[in-house]
Amino acid sequence: MSDAEALFRQVVAAYAEEGFPHEIIGQWTLPASDVADLVHAIRTEAPRTVLEVGTFVGLSTMLIALAGGGRTRVLSIDPNFPIEVEMRGMDSALGSIDATRPTQEIARAVAARLGIADRLDFVAGGFSSGSTFAARRQDPDLRVPVVGPEVCAARGPFDLAFIDGLHYADVVAGDVALASRHVGPSGVVLMHDCVGMWGTNVRAGIGRFLAGAPDWQLLHPPYADLYRSIGTLFRPAARPDLAAALRQQPGLTPHVASLCTALATAVLRQTGARRILELHAGTPMLAEAFAPLIDVEAAPIDAKMCALHGRLFEVDPAATLVVSAGGPDTLDDDGFAALFAALGRAGAQAMFLRTPPGEAGAACRFSRPLARWVAEASRAGLTLREWPPLLLAPSTFLFRKDGADAPVSSALCNVLLATPWSGDAHLPGWRETPPVISAARAEIIEQNDLIAVHYGCGFRNLFAESAAAAAGIAERDSQLAAAEAMIAERDRVIAERDGQLAAAEAMIAERDRVI
Repeated sequence: MSDAEALFRQVVAAYAEEGFPHEIIGQWTLPASDVADLVHAIRTEAPRTVLEVGTFVGLSTMLIALAGGGRTRVLSIDPNFPIEVEMRGMDSALGSIDATRPTQEIARAVAARLGIADRLDFVAGGFSSGSTFAARRQDPDLRVPVVGPEVCAARGPFDLAFIDGLHYADVVAGDVALASRHVGPSGVVLMHDCVGMWGTNVRAGIGRFLAGAPDWQLLHPPYADLYRSIGTLFRPAARPDLAAALRQQPGLTPHVASLCTALATAVLRQTGARRILELHAGTPMLAEAFAPLIDVEAAPIDAKMCALHGRLFEVDPAATLVVSAGGPDTLDDDGFAALFAALGRAGAQAMFLRTPPGEAGAACRFSRPLARWVAEASRAGLTLREWPPLLLAPSTFLFRKDGADAPVSSALCNVLLATPWSGDAHLPGWRETPPVISAARAEIIEQNDLIAVHYGCGFRNLFAESAAAAAGIAERDSQLAAAEAMIAERDRVIAERDGQLAAAEAMIAERDRVI
């Protein structure tokens, strides 16, 4: 049994002794699949002070304090309603528990059982918002006073924050913004439910924060690691150890590679381009797909955009389509701005494959929320547009049984267009004008693509489990068939022996008759 499992069992047992079995509180508390990641983060960060947003009954509070090994003190903020108030908002089963007890009262009682009450402080109220789950789902009047700013000013800075509060995008954005101002320079903000059922809301809130905080970055487990949902927000400049988990160059997954030729064909059919200029980071990724169809030139992309400045002005921008698979995700903010400024001056169209921020092994060092792309394009006088649906974008057709073992990730999952033409005016060379991406629409597009990746991983997992079950059934059927064959052979031998015995008995009877 691992250390995290042992701590989890210890904490779950304490709640059961207090009258709150895990089959009841586990509907709302940190799931077992995330316990190992939380414990590992606390062991690694070794924080002396932790801010927790969202106590509920305190299961994660207890784990943080215990994993801290006696040196960690936790301050936890929660509306502190009776446990029944918000659980009933999701029609959660309450069983025979005392549902009238306030959540933080339960947490204090369990902390006393575990001998860690002196390391925990509980504050009732809202962190950045007075809204609550019950207020959103049941009664708008079930709001609470906002205490976060005052508490943070009095008790901060914190070494680490863990946010598992109200999972609505506006509240998540506010919680992250407030917490980020009150953790130390090298401190991190852990975010629960970055993927999964609430992942879209949580990521949207994180995206809103990141859109205005370029010095922060997100890192979370690969989507293929289903049910691991804790992400980490950090400052890359202060945490090179965490930044090292982000890619320095974009990666081309087998799934995206298999679509490049079809994507190239669709691009040329839609845009009418007569020349392709690929801006690449490290190695060209798209040139090979375009080369049989059209003249292609490849140029390295870098922070100073030296290659881009010269090449774009040497060609007819109306005939040239600039393409890049992940190149902008490798540019710092100055390089990113220079890219769009150069495109704007040249009046060129561009198609980008981009990776949203966050996923370990997929996201690059400078992967940005789509809202940042929209804002930068607008500053350069360009219009960012959606790639037409159902035209083999990398995030399409993830739900396939074939290639079930191939990894599914958010790498280059989103296709965008940048054009010098604004509004809904017909684009030269285009059959149909792609829709403009507004700031509000950017969040929807990004989360739709990411939820497609998440469900793609879920389906791949389901297909793999189904194949394993089918293989197991086939193996069992083979074993049964072999057993039946053995039984049939045994019966044949027995029948043959019985026939021989009967013949022998007949001979004996004939002998006796003769005698």
